[in-house]
Order: sequence, then structure tokens, then C-alpha cells
Amino acid sequence: HLQKTLQKWSLTEHFLANLPESVAQSLGDHLKTGIYGGFAKLPNLKSDPDNDDMIPIAETIYPMVMSYGWNPYYKNTIRSAEIHIMDNANNLPASTLENPGDDLKIAIDCMNKNAPLPSEFYGQELSVAVCIFLRDEKDYEGIEALKQDIRNDIQNTMIRLREFLDVPTDEFW
Repeated sequence: HLQKTLQKWSLTEHFLANLPESVAQSLGDHLKTGIYGGFAKLPNLKSDPDNDDMIPIAETIYPMVMSYGWNPYYKNTIRSAEIHIMDNANNLPASTLENPGDDLKIAIDCMNKNAPLPSEFYGQELSVAVCIFLRDEKDYEGIEALKQDIRNDIQNTMIRLREFLDVPTDEFW
């Protein structure tokens, strides 16, 4: 379940979801720290007419980049798992539009047609499929270098996920 940390992240213009601390700590048994690419499945929600709750009506799969580890730039004292959800191909770096990853963006856009990222889904379940390891985590001298690496990670993920177009329709979900 998502913690109440989902927010539009100004560094990337993508949504950022921090997985619960207990999940992040248990990932250490399976993953080394670093940056990963894959897919995230989120519920599409609607208002329950009987109360103010949001109820899931369908699910949508988005490409994602996950930072898993200590985030040295921010001096974290515990491991965290931050999922950057790429909810809209229009928010991808401009240079990605001319990349071989275009077929993935087209496939994702078709899959998610009329399914924008829900604005309220705290407490809902987020499923993640980690498909690729991009790089080790590292510290940065400044925020601009971090932002550039995030843009590169997004671009590399969109290119490399082409090999995993079967994942969004897999029985795993």
C-alpha cells in the first residue's frame, strides 16, 4: 500500500510514490541498492456515492523508474524505495521522443488511453515489476547533476523496456 507521500515531483514532472519503510527494508534481501526500471500497476478510482471513499474500478500499468537504497544526496539513514511513475508520455524528456523507445511510449499510451494517473489513491495497493537494473546509486555534488541522471534514467528505461512489452499483460499482475 502506498504511503501518503505520493506527489508530483518537481525534479521530473512525474509522480513519486515512496513504498512503506517495511517494504523498502525487506527489498534488501532481494535487490542491491541502485536504480531500476520496470512497470507499476495502480488502481483507477472513482468516488463511492455512499461516502467520501475512493473505490478501485480498474487497474492501469505505467512504466516506472525505482530508486532503491540510501539516496546519498539526501543523506537517508534508512533504505527507501521511491517509484517514479511515468504516467504521461508528454512528460518524458524531449530527447526521448526521437529514440527507439517510441514504440514503448506508443504501446503504453494505447494501453492507458483515457486512464490518467489517479489523483487520490493513498492506501491503495501498488504492484511493481522490476525488469532492469540501470545503475548503482551515487552521491551528487549538486541538484542539477541529480536531475540530469534522473532524466537519463527515464530515457534509458523507456528504451530498455522495449524488451519487456509482454510484462504489462503477463499473469504476474
